Amino acid sequence: MGRWGLALLGWVLAASAANAAGSDLEPVAKALAIVRASKPINDERDAGPELNAVKTSLRLWAESRFERFRPFVPISDGASRSATGLDTLEAQLNADLKNADLTCDGVKAPLARCGDPGAPGYGPRESSRGYVGGVTLQFLEDNRYLLLETTVGVVCGYDESAYLYKWRNARWQLILAAETNDYRKGRYGPQELISVEASPANVAWNEPARKPPLVLTLGFSPWCSSNWQALYVRLWRVSPSTVAPKPLLDISPTLFMGDEPRVAAGSITADDVLIQFEGNSIDSGERTHVLHYAIGENDRLERIAPVALNPRDFVDEWLTSPWSEAAMWSRTPPKLEAFHRSHHKDFLLGEFDGDAKRCRSDDALWQIGFAANGEKDDTGETFYYLVRWDAPYRFTLEAVRDRSFAGCDIPAKSPDTFGTLFPLQDWRR
Repeated sequence: MGRWGLALLGWVLAASAANAAGSDLEPVAKALAIVRASKPINDERDAGPELNAVKTSLRLWAESRFERFRPFVPISDGASRSATGLDTLEAQLNADLKNADLTCDGVKAPLARCGDPGAPGYGPRESSRGYVGGVTLQFLEDNRYLLLETTVGVVCGYDESAYLYKWRNARWQLILAAETNDYRKGRYGPQELISVEASPANVAWNEPARKPPLVLTLGFSPWCSSNWQALYVRLWRVSPSTVAPKPLLDISPTLFMGDEPRVAAGSITADDVLIQFEGNSIDSGERTHVLHYAIGENDRLERIAPVALNPRDFVDEWLTSPWSEAAMWSRTPPKLEAFHRSHHKDFLLGEFDGDAKRCRSDDALWQIGFAANGEKDDTGETFYYLVRWDAPYRFTLEAVRDRSFAGCDIPAKSPDTFGTLFPLQDWRR
């Protein structure tokens, strides 16, 4: 960079940090000014390694403000009560960011500096690059942990980071940093967080946990104009040796946003994790997906029931899951393996033969017909799947054949409302 380039960059940094000069937000302002003065390596998402300094300075600033915020307040005779005022602190942090003019709606912001395609410095796409969003603070597991979430601007939204702390030696100690820092094309996907859950310690609040917690994060990759996104499902075991351990589970199934308030939800215990979300189906629509894993010795994951909430979704899951999983849901694996291997696809499209039908011989048996696009000689031959449904949501594939099963002809229309394993108010925080 030449002399004039350096002078210009210095002027930009000074001007951009003016509102935060002399305050504890100055490092954040300077990092954002560098972002606005640089060109990202990932122009699709307006992102690059320059965002890391923003994430770090924003985290350190927030930490300095809640460092002495205790999780419990002594009352008398050794008793304590939960600390109050966390919401007030969060509101103050967000007000400080806005007053320092570091957000898209800062005190000196033009009406749409992050969203107007004609705004100076931006191309034809909506971008909040060079600015931050809000921060959130909340206690998890009866105040045992403190969760900080921060947001940094990219194209069509924000890249959010989650930081988990535990109270130790009269201060909050960072134990997990869940953020995306690989900005290469094809590798980077910004994350907007849906939920962060920590496994219960199952001991009193003032006793140390017997082992580091499991942490589940759900998020999606924001984009400007599509209802179909990637759902980021990540599960960590907190490690005493690093704040960025390798995830035990790291998958990105397709998520359907839609017009419903329901998006995705998760829960976690000391030995299992449950996720539910709306995603794609093999009949070109959307359906409810369920992921349930038992967490065994050495944190080995095993998928267990429920894997679906109705027989038709179960057939969808059986056809699109690897045989290692589908075999566990099959009555006679050796007989069904060859069929599965010839019909299984990660991405499969076709059409169901109407609604599921119940069988007269056994109320627990259901028949589902499905014709995949391009089956056999491209005629779309329908195969019929005989499914056993044991309460509440345990399904087993009994048999498959190319003609309907005798006596399985009792119509059973799908309900108008979606089934869910979570209260509806918990689908989006």
